[in-house]
Amino acid sequence: MVQLYFSAQLIGVRIQSRYNLDCLSKERVRLLKKEYRFAKLKARKNPYAGKKKAVGINLSAKVLDYFKGLAEETGLPYQKLIDLYLLDCAKKRKKLAMKWCCRVGG
Repeated sequence: MVQLYFSAQLIGVRIQSRYNLDCLSKERVRLLKKEYRFAKLKARKNPYAGKKKAVGINLSAKVLDYFKGLAEETGLPYQKLIDLYLLDCAKKRKKLAMKWCCRVGG
């Protein structure tokens, strides 16, 4: 079994990776070692930073169970599914239709 280990300093975070290279030739392993030289990489600003905002939200157990079940079916995280659903509502400008059973104050 041939295994390749490498570690590098990248944007202030130490990265260690391990690749199982059983099916790769010695030539490919040699090329991989040359290919992954993190010291030569330049730091880049994260293109996704600032596009999402962390919020706290209270959801009913039924809603959470529904999206978690959907997450198991689709393989996507339930938080992403909730985000996609709300984004779809916002794009379509959906309004919540509510009917109250009684009048307040009278």
